[in-house]
Amino acid sequence: MVGRWTRRVGRLAAVAGLLGAVALSSAPRAEAGASLEEPAQQASSAALRYQWVPNATPAPPPPGGALAWRFRDLAERLEVTGEASLDDSTRAELDAVLARASRRADVSFHARDLATGAVLYDHHGARALNPASNQKVLTAAVALDVLGPGYTFETEVAQAGRTLVLRGTGDPSLDRDDLQAMAVIVAEQVELGDVERIVVDDSAFSDDRFGPGFSPEGDGAAHEAPSGALSVDFNTVEVRVAPQRGEAQPRIEIDAVGAHVEVRNEARVGRRGAIAVRTFADADRTVVSVRGTMSRRARAVVVRRRIHDPALHAGTVFAARLAEQWQAEPLPVQRGSMPDDAESLVVNESAPLAEILDRGLAYSNNFIAEQVLRTMAWRLYDEPGTWDAGAEIIDAYWSALGRTDDAVIDNGSGLSRRGRLTAAGLVDVLLAAHRGDDPALLEALPVSGEPGTMRARMRRSAGRVHAKTGTLNGVSGLSGVLTDDAGAPVVAFSILVNAHHAPAMPAASRRAIEDKVALTLLKSVD
Repeated sequence: MVGRWTRRVGRLAAVAGLLGAVALSSAPRAEAGASLEEPAQQASSAALRYQWVPNATPAPPPPGGALAWRFRDLAERLEVTGEASLDDSTRAELDAVLARASRRADVSFHARDLATGAVLYDHHGARALNPASNQKVLTAAVALDVLGPGYTFETEVAQAGRTLVLRGTGDPSLDRDDLQAMAVIVAEQVELGDVERIVVDDSAFSDDRFGPGFSPEGDGAAHEAPSGALSVDFNTVEVRVAPQRGEAQPRIEIDAVGAHVEVRNEARVGRRGAIAVRTFADADRTVVSVRGTMSRRARAVVVRRRIHDPALHAGTVFAARLAEQWQAEPLPVQRGSMPDDAESLVVNESAPLAEILDRGLAYSNNFIAEQVLRTMAWRLYDEPGTWDAGAEIIDAYWSALGRTDDAVIDNGSGLSRRGRLTAAGLVDVLLAAHRGDDPALLEALPVSGEPGTMRARMRRSAGRVHAKTGTLNGVSGLSGVLTDDAGAPVVAFSILVNAHHAPAMPAASRRAIEDKVALTLLKSVD
C-alpha cells in the first residue's frame, strides 16, 4: 500500500477553554439572563506519535437516495414495549402550568418513558415551533450517527517545494496552542531558507462563511462567527481595551497575533464614556475598530469578536508562531490547495467528536454545531460541505424517525427565525439515542447545577435534569432526560415556548415555565 509516515499531534483534552468566552446564547440580541459566559478553565495538552497514513482515502458512503437506507433502523428504536403513566396529581399540576403558559405563548410539550417508550404526557407535541438551540440536540444526534463518536478532525501541514501548505478539515476545536505545537514540529524539520510562503487550504467546505440565520453585519458578535474548514479559536479574537497612564488613547491588546487582524484605535481617554468594539471585513483583513471614550480610572473592557476570513486568519497565526521558532519575519500567506505529492510534516488530531459535542452542548456553541453540520456534508457527499447538504442529511434523519410534521432545518445551531421542530420529535431523538449502541448524546447533555448553560437552573434537582437549553428573543426550549437517584435516564422530555409577544414574556418567565414542568415531572419519577 502506498502511503507515508507522518508525525502527529494528538489532542488529549476536550475543546479548549475558549468555549466559555464564545459560547453565548443563540439570541441575536442580548436578553437579560439569556446567555452564559464561563471563564476559560480547561487547558489543552498534546502528545506526539507517528501513524501510517495511506495516500488512498476510503470511498465515501453513497449519497442522496441512500440516506433513507442509512437511517433505516431508527424507527425501530421508538417501538412502545409496555405501559407507563403519570399519577393524577402530577398530570393536574402539568395541566395548570401549561394552561397558564398557553395564554401568552405557543407551547409544545411531550414526555415519554424511556424503558417502555410509552407517552407520559403530551401537550401539542406535534406542533412545529422554533426550537432555538434545542436544534443542537438533533444536529449532535445525526453527527454521532454519521461520523461516529470517535471521529476526529485533522489539520495538516505539508511541504510542496518551497511552499508550506496548512490544510483544515473542519476542526471546530483547533486553537492557537495547536498551531504553536505544529509550528515547533515544522521548524524542526524545515529550514527557513527552504520555504518562501504558506498556502492555506480550506477546500473541504464551500466558500460560504455565514450560514442561514447568521448575519455578516453588526458589531461582529462572537456567537455569529463565520464557519470555515480551516478555523482557529472558534474564529474569534479577544479584545482588551484599557486606559494608559499619561496617554490620550487606551491600550488595545488582541489575544491572537497574526497579520490578518488590523487594529484601528479611534478611542480616547478622558471623561466617563462608553467604548464600542466591532470587527468588520476590509479587503483580505479583519479590522478591529475601537471607538468612544473611557475614564482614566475605568476598568479594562474585554470582549470577544469574530474574525471574517477564517483560513487567512489561521494561516497568519501559524505564520507568526513559525516565525517565532525561526526568529524571522512571518512568511506571506495566500490561498491555495494541497498538491497530491506534498510531503506531510505534521497532522494535528482533535479530541473525539463525542468530547467536542459534550462541550459544544454544555455551552451552546453555535460555531461547533455549524462546523459539524458542514463536516457531515463533506464526508457523506465527498464535495465541499454546504449548509444545504448538511440540512438534507438532518432532514433525512428526522424523517427516518417517522416524523411527518412541518419541521424546517435551517442550520445546525438553531440561530434562526425560520427553524421549526416539534417537542415530540425531539423526544424521539432522545429515545432513539437511549436505545442505540452509544450513550454519547445523552452523556453530552448539560446537567442542572453544573458548568454550562444549566449551571443556575434547577439546582435543587441534585443534577437529575440533563437537558439542552435554547434561547432567542421570544423563544425558549428545554429538551433532555430526567434520571433516577442512581443517575440512570428514565424519562425523555421536550418543551418549546414561542411567546405571542416577546416583550411581554421575557426569557426569565419562559425559563420559569420550563423549570416548573421539568421539576413537576421529576417528582413523578420518584
